[in-house]
Amino acid sequence: MSVSAKIEAIQNLHATHNIISTLEQSKTSIEQLVDEMPDALFVFDVKGTILKANLEGCRLLKVEPEYYLGTNLAKVFDVESANILFNKIQLVAQNPKSFERPHEFELQAITGKDEAQPYHWALRPLVPLRFDKIPLIVLYGRNLVDIRSFERELSQIYSSIPIGILSVGTRGQVEPNYSRYCEYLLQHARYSGLNNGFAKVGIVELLFEPAFATMKAPEIEACKLLVRAIGESEYWFESVKTQFPNLLRRRIGDSELWLKVDYHAVTADGVVQKILLIIENRTDLIREREERNVWIKRNESAVRRILEIQNAENSILQGICLDLEALIRRLDHALEVDDFKAFKTGVDGVKFAADSAGFLTLKEMVEILEVKLAGEPGQELFKNRNELAKEYSQIRTECVELVRIFYTLNTDDDITRDFQHKLDPTLYKDITATIDQAIQSIKPDSLEAARDVLMKLRKHVLKINYLRLSTMEPFLADLAKVQSAHDRKLVKITFEWDNVLVPPEMARPLRDIFAVLIEKSISGGIETPARRRKLAKAEYGHIRIKAVADDHGVLFQLSDDGRGMSAGKLREIMKEKGLVSEAILQKMSDEQVFQQVFASSLLHKEKPDSGPIVDFAGLKRFFDEQKATDIRLTSQLGLGLMLQFRLKSDTEVV
Repeated sequence: MSVSAKIEAIQNLHATHNIISTLEQSKTSIEQLVDEMPDALFVFDVKGTILKANLEGCRLLKVEPEYYLGTNLAKVFDVESANILFNKIQLVAQNPKSFERPHEFELQAITGKDEAQPYHWALRPLVPLRFDKIPLIVLYGRNLVDIRSFERELSQIYSSIPIGILSVGTRGQVEPNYSRYCEYLLQHARYSGLNNGFAKVGIVELLFEPAFATMKAPEIEACKLLVRAIGESEYWFESVKTQFPNLLRRRIGDSELWLKVDYHAVTADGVVQKILLIIENRTDLIREREERNVWIKRNESAVRRILEIQNAENSILQGICLDLEALIRRLDHALEVDDFKAFKTGVDGVKFAADSAGFLTLKEMVEILEVKLAGEPGQELFKNRNELAKEYSQIRTECVELVRIFYTLNTDDDITRDFQHKLDPTLYKDITATIDQAIQSIKPDSLEAARDVLMKLRKHVLKINYLRLSTMEPFLADLAKVQSAHDRKLVKITFEWDNVLVPPEMARPLRDIFAVLIEKSISGGIETPARRRKLAKAEYGHIRIKAVADDHGVLFQLSDDGRGMSAGKLREIMKEKGLVSEAILQKMSDEQVFQQVFASSLLHKEKPDSGPIVDFAGLKRFFDEQKATDIRLTSQLGLGLMLQFRLKSDTEVV
């Protein structure tokens, strides 16, 4: 052998030695790593006899590292867990393909002081079974105590967040791990109180069915697609995801919830395994949005009404508004007494007024109602108040708002200016004379006289802003004309209140009270011309309104010469209703009987022709609010009725 060949052989031998040394060092390092790894490792035969165990494995075996050989693996487990483990070992040992993928499972192991702790185990052959006649098995175990503790902490957070989170698995059923907030959002009486809650409940029944009443047919079908999506391709899920309802309106009992739902697929190998649902409570947000929309709509309606009023012919608006006020009262009365013909006539009147003024929205509302009231079906609709209430309430609101805005926009118009009392020369002279008298009276020995003069001056000054009752006459006279034409009666109205003044805050309530009394006197008290002729009365019924001012206020009297009512009839009514005993009724005078009208349920109307007593309940409230005195009601059958009351309007009250 040549020298060069010898040198090459020596070098190869040296390299081989280095490789073997390195491998030995690596083997030692690997064994050290295996020994020190935090997971337990065991190598054993099919009978459980241990051939190799790392330090964590020895700790579980409760033996020193030098003495683990020959120890049986059953020592790590209790009897029941050991039986489960050896059954799995036999399955792995008999399966040639078990080397390709470890068999994983959870099983409790006995740690120090006989304490059982959860472990996650992975079981597989040491080498492929076809290469080894005596199969050796490897078992890896990881302690799950810290992981379980973390899971519990995470579960507490997961349960407390104000969002509903749940997953839907096979067959469209809810899986057990869902956030506890779901139980609040998805209140379902059928499942309340059950140990497993919503687990294994169908998602369609639990989430969607309570909202079906507010959903359309295509939306209901889309809800059912959610269950079909499990097991389908991820592409198919994404294509149908847009059809799933994102906002649900659930009604459970008297409560209502708006829920926002987001859908997320959990996939494996491109196939949807389960669907994660994230549910948020949007009830407060939706309600705030609805309230804002109502507010915006109300403001838009106000602007529209203002524009309609401004675009209308101003010369006719006052008359139109008077007509609308009268028509609304007539429609309310027709509904109260079930008078279909009168209601239909009143609706026609509102349409004519709306058309004349150019109130297009009001006209459209009335036309919709007219279609429903046309013919015999309209009478059936009229009997069903619930179906009629919505349309009429909208018309009524529109009329009331139009009239209110008209009067608001015309506060500086002739209506208010005519109503406002002007400082005439006579009052001016009274004030200046009183001031002169006050100046002369301010002396040390005449303080009482000066005080009286100054009080008189105060009254005069406050009366500068008082209103003249006579400015109500055009409004009340027009109202009487409209009502008498509607009832086909002839009525003359007389006012006797020249130069009588009232405080500004009392004027509008008085006008409304007189309007109601005149309207009811015409409709229920004054007879038709034919009837009056038979009774030897003048064809024209007469209504008389009188006001007299004195130092105590203003005394009002309203009377008519209509059918009236007898005290005897009132006694019978009170007796039938059990309001007053018969013994007391016999002792009462006629005047005392009539006074009971303001102190009993006799105020409530029972029949359409109950006469002018109708609406005395509202009159009683007015008397109470204004602290009226000297209230007196008298009537005679066939001769009419007279109502009297006094309102304090001196400066002390003001």
